[in-house]
Amino acid sequence: MIHRHLPNRRAVSLTELLLILSICTMILSTTGVLLHRVMRIESDSRAFADAERACTRLNHQFRSDVHQATAAELNQPSLKEGVFLKLHLPDTQNIEYDREKDRVHRTARRGDKVTIRDEFIIPATANLTISQLQSPNRIVLSISPPSIDATTDADRKLQSYRAVPVGVQIEAILNRVTSIEAQSLQEQAR
Repeated sequence: MIHRHLPNRRAVSLTELLLILSICTMILSTTGVLLHRVMRIESDSRAFADAERACTRLNHQFRSDVHQATAAELNQPSLKEGVFLKLHLPDTQNIEYDREKDRVHRTARRGDKVTIRDEFIIPATANLTISQLQSPNRIVLSISPPSIDATTDADRKLQSYRAVPVGVQIEAILNRVTSIEAQSLQEQAR
């Protein structure tokens, strides 16, 4: 009678244990890196969507304000600090647009009393320019991505590459709203 002797193996060797631990460490490290990348992409896409939404809101509001305005002041020393546009509306109403870091503020006033405040989040790296053109009399607001110079230092270049790309040009004709439209807008405001 032949007896086969099967080895009784009840434990793992130290080498096998170290090998399993190193494989688990590699899997966890790779998962952490991938998770960080996914979170970064999600954050960047959310920032892009927020900037698009803010630009759309600013576009509609700016055009509406300029169409209702009877006169405009652009980048004049008589304006408050930070204010780049002041629109004069009928009935002693004024609307001011100003820029502060990564925000464009819109403040509507009736006389000296503030009636409405709006805020549009525009990336601080974006360039904002405003101009007035004639024939027909219109206001142009341009928001563009930062320009990258060859002389710019490496940190600034990296920030501009990571910046949310915003490119908007809004043109609106000054005092476009007729008297009938103005009356209906005043009734809606009440």
